[in-house]
Amino acid sequence: MISNTAIGATSVHTSDLDRDGDYDVLFTTLTNNRVSWAANLGNGLFGAPTVITQLVDWPQNVTTADLDLDGDADVLTASHGDDKIAWYENTENGSGIVGFGPQRVISTDADGAKHVSTADLDGDGDLDVLAASDLDDKIAWYENQGGGNFGLEELISLTEDGARCVEGEDLDRDGDIDLLAAAFHAGTVTWYENLGGSFSAHLISSDALRANDVFAADLDGDGFADVLSASRLDNKVAWYPNTGGCVPPTHFCQTSPNTVGPGALIGNIGSTSHSANDFVLTGSFAPANQTGIFYYGSVSISEPFGEGIRCIGGTTFRLIPVSILPSGRASFALDLNQPPANSPPGEITPGSTWLFQFWYRDPTGGPAGFNFTGGLEVRFCP
Repeated sequence: MISNTAIGATSVHTSDLDRDGDYDVLFTTLTNNRVSWAANLGNGLFGAPTVITQLVDWPQNVTTADLDLDGDADVLTASHGDDKIAWYENTENGSGIVGFGPQRVISTDADGAKHVSTADLDGDGDLDVLAASDLDDKIAWYENQGGGNFGLEELISLTEDGARCVEGEDLDRDGDIDLLAAAFHAGTVTWYENLGGSFSAHLISSDALRANDVFAADLDGDGFADVLSASRLDNKVAWYPNTGGCVPPTHFCQTSPNTVGPGALIGNIGSTSHSANDFVLTGSFAPANQTGIFYYGSVSISEPFGEGIRCIGGTTFRLIPVSILPSGRASFALDLNQPPANSPPGEITPGSTWLFQFWYRDPTGGPAGFNFTGGLEVRFCP
Protein backbone atom coordinates (compact mmCIF):
# COMPACT_ATOMS: atom_id res chain seq x y z
CA MET A 1 0.00 0.00 0.00
CA ILE A 2 1.30 3.44 -0.93
CA SER A 3 -1.59 5.41 0.57
CA ASN A 4 -5.07 4.60 1.88
CA THR A 5 -5.91 8.24 2.54
CA ALA A 6 -5.90 9.43 -1.10
CA ILE A 7 -9.53 10.52 -0.82
CA GLY A 8 -11.04 10.98 -4.27
CA ALA A 9 -7.85 9.95 -6.08
CA THR A 10 -7.98 11.03 -9.73
CA SER A 11 -4.59 10.30 -11.28
CA VAL A 12 -1.30 8.56 -10.62
CA HIS A 13 2.11 8.87 -12.23
CA THR A 14 5.63 7.59 -11.69
CA SER A 15 8.98 9.36 -12.01
CA ASP A 16 12.40 9.22 -10.39
CA LEU A 17 12.00 12.49 -8.53
CA ASP A 18 15.02 12.00 -6.23
CA ARG A 19 17.25 10.53 -8.97
CA ASP A 20 18.18 7.45 -6.94
CA GLY A 21 17.43 5.03 -9.77
CA ASP A 22 13.91 3.89 -8.87
CA TYR A 23 10.44 5.20 -9.57
CA ASP A 24 8.66 7.36 -7.04
CA VAL A 25 4.89 7.85 -7.16
CA LEU A 26 2.81 11.01 -7.64
CA PHE A 27 -0.98 11.27 -7.31
CA THR A 28 -3.82 13.78 -7.15
CA THR A 29 -6.85 13.80 -4.85
CA LEU A 30 -10.11 15.69 -5.35
CA THR A 31 -11.58 15.84 -1.87
CA ASN A 32 -8.69 17.69 -0.25
CA ASN A 33 -7.33 19.26 -3.49
CA ARG A 34 -3.83 17.85 -3.16
CA VAL A 35 -0.95 16.89 -5.38
CA SER A 36 1.36 14.53 -3.49
CA TRP A 37 4.34 12.25 -3.96
CA ALA A 38 5.72 9.22 -2.15
CA ALA A 39 9.38 8.21 -2.24
CA ASN A 40 10.28 4.69 -3.32
CA LEU A 41 12.35 3.27 -0.44
CA GLY A 42 13.09 -0.04 -2.17
CA ASN A 43 11.89 -3.57 -1.46
CA GLY A 44 8.33 -2.55 -2.27
CA LEU A 45 8.20 0.10 0.44
CA PHE A 46 7.23 3.74 0.04
CA GLY A 47 7.61 6.74 2.29
CA ALA A 48 4.73 8.72 3.69
CA PRO A 49 3.10 10.91 1.01
CA THR A 50 4.38 14.49 0.91
CA VAL A 51 2.15 17.28 -0.37
CA ILE A 52 3.56 19.24 -3.31
CA THR A 53 0.68 21.73 -3.47
CA GLN A 54 -2.89 22.37 -2.43
CA LEU A 55 -3.28 25.39 -4.72
CA VAL A 56 -5.45 23.37 -7.09
CA ASP A 57 -9.22 23.02 -7.35
CA TRP A 58 -10.32 19.54 -8.43
CA PRO A 59 -6.94 18.33 -9.71
CA GLN A 60 -7.43 15.91 -12.59
CA ASN A 61 -3.99 14.99 -13.84
CA VAL A 62 -0.34 15.02 -12.78
CA THR A 63 2.71 14.31 -14.90
CA THR A 64 6.44 15.07 -14.89
CA ALA A 65 9.03 16.40 -17.31
CA ASP A 66 12.35 18.22 -17.14
CA LEU A 67 10.93 21.60 -18.11
CA ASP A 68 13.94 23.72 -17.13
CA LEU A 69 16.59 21.33 -18.49
CA ASP A 70 18.42 21.00 -15.19
CA GLY A 71 18.38 17.19 -15.21
CA ASP A 72 15.57 16.45 -12.77
CA ALA A 73 11.84 15.84 -13.21
CA ASP A 74 9.57 18.79 -12.58
CA VAL A 75 5.83 18.37 -11.93
CA LEU A 76 2.83 19.59 -13.95
CA THR A 77 -0.85 19.58 -13.03
CA ALA A 78 -4.22 20.18 -14.66
CA SER A 79 -7.04 21.22 -12.33
CA HIS A 80 -10.67 21.39 -13.43
CA GLY A 81 -12.23 23.74 -10.91
CA ASP A 82 -9.81 26.64 -11.41
CA ASP A 83 -9.11 26.04 -15.15
CA LYS A 84 -5.42 25.87 -14.33
CA ILE A 85 -2.32 24.40 -15.94
CA ALA A 86 0.67 24.81 -13.62
CA TRP A 87 4.15 23.48 -12.91
CA TYR A 88 6.39 23.09 -9.90
CA GLU A 89 10.17 23.15 -10.13
CA ASN A 90 11.98 20.18 -8.61
CA THR A 91 14.80 21.73 -6.56
CA GLU A 92 16.61 18.41 -5.92
CA ASN A 93 19.58 19.43 -8.15
CA GLY A 94 21.58 16.27 -7.48
CA SER A 95 21.35 16.33 -3.69
CA GLY A 96 18.84 13.50 -3.44
CA ILE A 97 16.68 15.75 -1.26
CA VAL A 98 13.48 16.50 -3.13
CA GLY A 99 11.78 19.85 -2.76
CA PHE A 100 9.45 21.82 -4.97
CA GLY A 101 9.31 25.51 -5.71
CA PRO A 102 6.11 27.55 -5.61
CA GLN A 103 3.33 26.95 -8.08
CA ARG A 104 4.08 28.57 -11.45
CA VAL A 105 0.93 29.10 -13.45
CA ILE A 106 1.09 28.47 -17.19
CA SER A 107 -2.59 29.22 -17.88
CA THR A 108 -5.93 29.78 -16.15
CA ASP A 109 -7.83 29.77 -19.45
CA ALA A 110 -8.19 25.99 -19.82
CA ASP A 111 -11.89 25.90 -18.97
CA GLY A 112 -12.36 22.62 -17.13
CA ALA A 113 -8.74 21.49 -17.45
CA LYS A 114 -8.58 17.68 -17.67
CA HIS A 115 -5.16 16.68 -18.94
CA VAL A 116 -1.61 17.99 -19.31
CA SER A 117 1.35 16.43 -21.12
CA THR A 118 4.61 17.54 -22.74
CA ALA A 119 6.32 17.27 -26.11
CA ASP A 120 8.81 19.28 -28.14
CA LEU A 121 6.31 20.63 -30.66
CA ASP A 122 8.55 23.32 -32.14
CA GLY A 123 11.70 21.19 -32.34
CA ASP A 124 13.88 23.57 -30.34
CA GLY A 125 15.13 20.98 -27.85
CA ASP A 126 12.96 21.76 -24.82
CA LEU A 127 9.57 20.41 -23.80
CA ASP A 128 6.46 22.41 -24.52
CA VAL A 129 3.20 21.89 -22.61
CA LEU A 130 -0.03 20.44 -24.07
CA ALA A 131 -3.44 20.74 -22.43
CA ALA A 132 -6.96 19.39 -22.92
CA SER A 133 -9.97 21.08 -21.29
CA ASP A 134 -13.50 19.75 -21.56
CA LEU A 135 -15.75 22.75 -20.86
CA ASP A 136 -14.36 24.74 -23.80
CA ASP A 137 -13.62 21.69 -26.02
CA LYS A 138 -10.05 22.88 -26.31
CA ILE A 139 -6.68 21.42 -27.23
CA ALA A 140 -3.88 23.97 -26.79
CA TRP A 141 -0.14 24.18 -26.32
CA TYR A 142 2.25 26.56 -24.60
CA GLU A 143 5.76 27.16 -25.90
CA ASN A 144 8.63 26.60 -23.50
CA GLN A 145 10.62 29.81 -23.80
CA GLY A 146 13.39 28.73 -21.45
CA GLY A 147 14.16 29.73 -17.90
CA GLY A 148 10.92 28.19 -16.68
CA ASN A 149 8.83 30.60 -18.74
CA PHE A 150 6.01 29.69 -21.09
CA GLY A 151 4.37 31.59 -23.90
CA LEU A 152 0.72 32.42 -24.37
CA GLU A 153 -1.84 29.81 -25.31
CA GLU A 154 -1.52 28.56 -28.89
CA LEU A 155 -4.80 27.06 -30.01
CA ILE A 156 -4.92 23.73 -31.80
CA SER A 157 -8.66 22.99 -31.68
CA LEU A 158 -11.92 24.26 -30.17
CA THR A 159 -14.01 21.43 -31.61
CA GLU A 160 -12.98 18.48 -29.42
CA ASP A 161 -16.37 18.12 -27.75
CA GLY A 162 -15.48 17.31 -24.16
CA ALA A 163 -11.70 17.19 -24.68
CA ARG A 164 -10.27 14.72 -22.17
CA CYS A 165 -6.74 13.84 -23.19
CA VAL A 166 -3.91 15.00 -25.44
CA GLU A 167 -0.61 13.24 -26.13
CA GLY A 168 2.32 13.95 -28.44
CA GLU A 169 3.83 11.38 -30.82
CA ASP A 170 5.46 11.38 -34.27
CA LEU A 171 2.69 9.37 -35.91
CA ASP A 172 3.72 9.93 -39.53
CA ARG A 173 7.47 9.57 -38.89
CA ASP A 174 8.33 12.86 -40.55
CA GLY A 175 10.53 14.02 -37.68
CA ASP A 176 8.11 16.29 -35.83
CA ILE A 177 5.59 15.66 -33.06
CA ASP A 178 1.95 15.17 -33.96
CA LEU A 179 -0.90 15.08 -31.44
CA LEU A 180 -3.55 12.59 -30.33
CA ALA A 181 -6.79 13.70 -28.69
CA ALA A 182 -9.80 12.03 -27.09
CA ALA A 183 -13.17 13.83 -27.01
CA PHE A 184 -15.53 12.50 -24.32
CA HIS A 185 -18.88 13.81 -25.55
CA ALA A 186 -18.13 13.37 -29.25
CA GLY A 187 -16.81 9.85 -28.75
CA THR A 188 -13.92 10.52 -31.10
CA VAL A 189 -10.23 9.80 -31.34
CA THR A 190 -8.38 12.26 -33.56
CA TRP A 191 -4.80 12.89 -34.56
CA TYR A 192 -3.44 16.29 -35.48
CA GLU A 193 -0.69 16.35 -38.08
CA ASN A 194 2.09 18.81 -37.30
CA LEU A 195 2.59 20.91 -40.43
CA GLY A 196 5.30 23.10 -38.93
CA GLY A 197 3.36 25.95 -37.37
CA SER A 198 -0.15 24.63 -37.81
CA PHE A 199 -2.01 21.36 -37.28
CA SER A 200 -4.37 19.39 -39.53
CA ALA A 201 -7.01 17.16 -37.92
CA HIS A 202 -7.55 13.55 -39.05
CA LEU A 203 -10.32 11.44 -37.53
CA ILE A 204 -9.22 7.97 -36.37
CA SER A 205 -12.52 6.80 -34.86
CA SER A 206 -15.97 8.15 -34.03
CA ASP A 207 -16.93 4.93 -32.29
CA ALA A 208 -15.20 5.39 -28.92
CA LEU A 209 -18.28 6.26 -26.86
CA ARG A 210 -17.30 8.63 -24.05
CA ALA A 211 -13.64 8.51 -25.07
CA ASN A 212 -11.60 9.15 -21.97
CA ASP A 213 -7.97 8.41 -22.76
CA VAL A 214 -5.56 7.89 -25.67
CA PHE A 215 -2.02 6.59 -25.93
CA ALA A 216 0.47 5.74 -28.66
CA ALA A 217 2.87 2.79 -28.89
CA ASP A 218 4.19 0.46 -31.60
CA LEU A 219 2.06 -2.58 -30.77
CA ASP A 220 2.76 -4.58 -33.92
CA GLY A 221 6.48 -3.86 -34.20
CA ASP A 222 6.38 -2.31 -37.67
CA GLY A 223 8.14 0.90 -36.67
CA PHE A 224 5.00 3.06 -36.58
CA ALA A 225 3.30 4.19 -33.38
CA ASP A 226 -0.20 2.72 -33.18
CA VAL A 227 -3.04 4.35 -31.25
CA LEU A 228 -4.95 3.06 -28.22
CA SER A 229 -8.13 4.43 -26.66
CA ALA A 230 -10.23 3.82 -23.57
CA SER A 231 -13.93 4.71 -23.72
CA ARG A 232 -16.36 4.60 -20.83
CA LEU A 233 -19.86 4.17 -22.24
CA ASP A 234 -19.06 1.18 -24.45
CA ASN A 235 -16.64 -0.37 -21.93
CA LYS A 236 -14.02 -0.53 -24.63
CA VAL A 237 -10.24 -0.55 -24.83
CA ALA A 238 -9.28 -0.52 -28.51
CA TRP A 239 -6.25 -0.07 -30.73
CA TYR A 240 -5.89 1.28 -34.22
CA PRO A 241 -2.98 0.03 -36.36
CA ASN A 242 -0.91 2.79 -37.93
CA THR A 243 -0.61 1.80 -41.57
CA GLY A 244 2.20 4.26 -42.20
CA GLY A 245 0.24 7.21 -43.44
CA CYS A 246 0.44 6.15 -47.10
CA VAL A 247 -2.63 7.58 -48.81
CA PRO A 248 -3.46 7.58 -52.53
CA PRO A 249 -2.65 10.72 -54.51
CA THR A 250 -5.57 12.98 -55.37
CA HIS A 251 -6.33 14.95 -58.52
CA PHE A 252 -6.88 18.69 -58.57
CA CYS A 253 -7.26 21.32 -61.28
CA GLN A 254 -8.77 20.47 -64.65
CA THR A 255 -7.34 19.08 -67.85
CA SER A 256 -8.08 20.74 -71.21
CA PRO A 257 -9.15 19.31 -74.58
CA ASN A 258 -6.35 18.50 -77.02
CA THR A 259 -6.15 17.32 -80.61
CA VAL A 260 -6.79 13.67 -79.69
CA GLY A 261 -9.67 14.01 -77.26
CA PRO A 262 -11.11 15.65 -74.16
CA GLY A 263 -7.73 16.02 -72.51
CA ALA A 264 -4.61 14.25 -71.29
CA LEU A 265 -4.57 12.74 -67.81
CA ILE A 266 -1.88 12.47 -65.16
CA GLY A 267 -1.64 9.49 -62.82
CA ASN A 268 0.82 7.23 -61.09
CA ILE A 269 1.84 3.66 -60.44
CA GLY A 270 3.89 2.35 -57.53
CA SER A 271 3.59 3.63 -53.98
CA THR A 272 4.01 6.97 -52.25
CA SER A 273 6.43 5.39 -49.74
CA HIS A 274 9.68 7.34 -49.57
CA SER A 275 11.66 4.30 -48.45
CA ALA A 276 10.25 2.13 -51.27
CA ASN A 277 11.25 4.78 -53.86
CA ASP A 278 9.05 3.22 -56.54
CA PHE A 279 6.80 6.15 -57.47
CA VAL A 280 6.19 6.47 -61.23
CA LEU A 281 4.36 9.37 -62.86
CA THR A 282 2.17 8.54 -65.85
CA GLY A 283 0.47 10.52 -68.61
CA SER A 284 -2.19 9.26 -70.99
CA PHE A 285 -4.38 10.48 -73.86
CA ALA A 286 -1.66 12.84 -75.08
CA PRO A 287 -0.66 13.44 -78.74
CA ALA A 288 1.54 10.58 -79.94
CA ASN A 289 5.24 10.98 -80.67
CA GLN A 290 5.55 14.35 -78.97
CA THR A 291 7.72 15.50 -76.06
CA GLY A 292 6.46 16.09 -72.54
CA ILE A 293 7.84 17.16 -69.17
CA PHE A 294 6.61 16.22 -65.70
CA TYR A 295 7.26 18.96 -63.17
CA TYR A 296 6.36 19.64 -59.56
CA GLY A 297 6.01 22.38 -56.96
CA SER A 298 4.04 23.27 -53.85
CA VAL A 299 1.73 26.13 -54.83
CA SER A 300 -1.67 25.34 -56.34
CA ILE A 301 -2.95 27.78 -58.98
CA SER A 302 -5.36 27.63 -61.91
CA GLU A 303 -4.25 29.94 -64.71
CA PRO A 304 -4.78 29.68 -68.48
CA PHE A 305 -1.47 29.03 -70.22
CA GLY A 306 -0.95 27.82 -73.74
CA GLU A 307 -3.93 25.70 -74.71
CA GLY A 308 -4.55 24.51 -71.17
CA ILE A 309 -4.50 25.34 -67.47
CA ARG A 310 -1.32 25.69 -65.45
CA CYS A 311 -2.02 24.15 -62.06
CA ILE A 312 1.26 24.77 -60.21
CA GLY A 313 2.81 28.14 -59.46
CA GLY A 314 5.69 29.48 -57.44
CA THR A 315 9.03 27.69 -57.65
CA THR A 316 8.77 24.55 -59.76
CA PHE A 317 11.15 21.70 -60.55
CA ARG A 318 11.33 20.15 -63.99
CA LEU A 319 12.08 16.48 -64.47
CA ILE A 320 13.85 15.00 -67.49
CA PRO A 321 11.80 15.29 -70.73
CA VAL A 322 10.05 12.14 -71.90
CA SER A 323 8.72 10.93 -75.24
CA ILE A 324 5.03 10.23 -75.66
CA LEU A 325 4.50 6.76 -77.09
CA PRO A 326 2.25 6.03 -80.13
CA SER A 327 -0.37 4.92 -77.59
CA GLY A 328 -0.48 8.46 -76.18
CA ARG A 329 1.16 7.34 -72.94
CA ALA A 330 4.25 8.61 -71.16
CA SER A 331 5.91 7.82 -67.86
CA PHE A 332 8.73 8.91 -65.59
CA ALA A 333 10.18 6.95 -62.67
CA LEU A 334 10.84 9.52 -59.96
CA ASP A 335 14.13 8.65 -58.23
CA LEU A 336 14.04 10.28 -54.80
CA ASN A 337 17.79 9.83 -54.48
CA GLN A 338 18.56 12.00 -57.51
CA PRO A 339 18.19 15.75 -58.21
CA PRO A 340 16.00 17.66 -57.84
CA ALA A 341 14.18 15.38 -55.38
CA ASN A 342 17.13 14.62 -53.09
CA SER A 343 18.12 18.09 -51.90
CA PRO A 344 16.58 21.50 -51.12
CA PRO A 345 14.69 23.38 -52.35
CA GLY A 346 12.99 20.56 -54.26
CA GLU A 347 13.74 17.83 -51.74
CA ILE A 348 10.97 15.27 -51.35
CA THR A 349 10.97 14.03 -47.77
CA PRO A 350 8.70 11.65 -45.80
CA GLY A 351 5.59 13.55 -44.79
CA SER A 352 5.99 16.22 -47.47
CA THR A 353 3.27 17.04 -50.00
CA TRP A 354 4.01 18.02 -53.59
CA LEU A 355 1.93 18.89 -56.65
CA PHE A 356 2.71 17.32 -60.05
CA GLN A 357 1.61 18.16 -63.57
CA PHE A 358 2.48 17.04 -67.12
CA TRP A 359 3.26 19.59 -69.84
CA TYR A 360 3.29 18.32 -73.42
CA ARG A 361 3.62 19.54 -76.98
CA ASP A 362 0.51 19.61 -79.15
CA PRO A 363 1.63 21.43 -82.33
CA THR A 364 -1.75 21.48 -84.05
CA GLY A 365 -3.80 22.11 -80.93
CA GLY A 366 -3.66 25.89 -81.09
CA PRO A 367 -1.37 28.91 -81.48
CA ALA A 368 0.79 28.07 -78.44
CA GLY A 369 1.37 24.47 -79.51
CA PHE A 370 1.39 23.03 -75.98
CA ASN A 371 -1.02 21.88 -73.31
CA PHE A 372 -1.28 20.43 -69.80
CA THR A 373 -2.90 17.62 -67.88
CA GLY A 374 -4.65 18.37 -64.63
CA GLY A 375 -2.69 18.23 -61.36
CA LEU A 376 -1.81 15.38 -59.00
CA GLU A 377 -1.35 16.02 -55.26
CA VAL A 378 0.97 13.52 -53.61
CA ARG A 379 1.79 13.12 -49.92
CA PHE A 380 4.90 11.00 -49.49
CA CYS A 381 4.83 8.69 -46.47
CA PRO A 382 7.85 7.06 -44.79
